[in-house]
Amino acid sequence: MSIHSKFKNFKRWYRLIYKHKDKIDLGREIKLPWKTKLKYNMLGFTDQDYVTFDLANNDYHQYISYWERWGLESINGRFGYIIGEKLVFERFFGNIVHVPHIFCWVHDNSFIDPNTGEMVDVISELNKEGRIIAKPTRSKGGGSGIHSASYIDGKYFFDDISIEVGELKTKLISLKDYIFVQFIHQAKYSSSIFSDTANSIRVATGRWKDGHVSLLYAFHRFGGKKTGAVDNINSGGVFAYIDEKGVLSSGRHITNMSDKLVRHPDTDAQIEGVIIPHWEELVEQLLLAHKHVPYYQFLAWDVVIDENGIPFILEINKGSDLEIQSIKPMRNETMGRFMREYSLLSPRID
Repeated sequence: MSIHSKFKNFKRWYRLIYKHKDKIDLGREIKLPWKTKLKYNMLGFTDQDYVTFDLANNDYHQYISYWERWGLESINGRFGYIIGEKLVFERFFGNIVHVPHIFCWVHDNSFIDPNTGEMVDVISELNKEGRIIAKPTRSKGGGSGIHSASYIDGKYFFDDISIEVGELKTKLISLKDYIFVQFIHQAKYSSSIFSDTANSIRVATGRWKDGHVSLLYAFHRFGGKKTGAVDNINSGGVFAYIDEKGVLSSGRHITNMSDKLVRHPDTDAQIEGVIIPHWEELVEQLLLAHKHVPYYQFLAWDVVIDENGIPFILEINKGSDLEIQSIKPMRNETMGRFMREYSLLSPRID
């Protein structure tokens, strides 16, 4: 490796790892002893990794570091950009999986139908649908920037706050470069755990070098009182690992990993042991869809199963945070073996 390449790598490490900006509000600042910080940062773990994975008590050899996980961002090469562009995503992946319908796109102070270029009356669409979701056309990660608009019993709401129709329209048109999409009414098993958010399933699939595609891991996210309209685990949501039979583990709050949540802390609904309906069919559909796009090596699907048992793909991610390792370390599991095949794991930890 040239001196120039080494310097670029150092700058990247310094920005991503040493000066990593935590997305998680732990209610306290992480202050590691300098020698501890340097040791684990040099191994590719952020200060947040150290806390989340409890590396003071657990063997770091069992975990995939943040630095290694970042390599997934580029594994799909030049095709990766399509995944992050939501307008293109619907047109591209909508041919092989169910995706929420896009009603319109906010562009040049107008609501535009992305398929025809015609103007759309977004309030009329809201009146018919009852609820629509506003999302940035480019993912900001963690569900940030997502809003909901509702029409219930003759009244309008924005993010569940009552609002006059004229003010609502002004607020919606101010969402520059946003799309408005169909709200998916989730299956009963999910809404019974927490009904105020669309509780998504993260399913990661990988294409191995011999061409076969397999499930790498999966986990379920559930919103909570602190998460607003999304199921963001970094804002207080709950997550649970999903085993190969579609059974949920106990849940966790990322801000307090010592608590094993058999039941949802806000609703007291059972989490541990709940079986996701039609799990095998869901996995089979995603594996088949991945086979249809052979130019993608890794895909992290965000899925909501609707009230009729149909899986809708909310979005696909070119990478994936791996906080789920706080429940199940992955370095020596299928995910680790997949990354090792693509030389994404550091020999320093192996």
